[in-house]
Amino acid sequence: MEITDKDILATKIDLAPIKVELLVVKWMLGVVLAGIVSLILKAFFV
Repeated sequence: MEITDKDILATKIDLAPIKVELLVVKWMLGVVLAGIVSLILKAFFV
């Protein structure tokens, strides 16, 4: 079984939407963590 450039390109095209979704998940995680940190800081310092 041989892997061709066409197979590699097809795999990259299939994985492109997953990369976009992971980027969105990373941003959402960052926003949630920032919110948690702000609540903790508010509880102890304000």
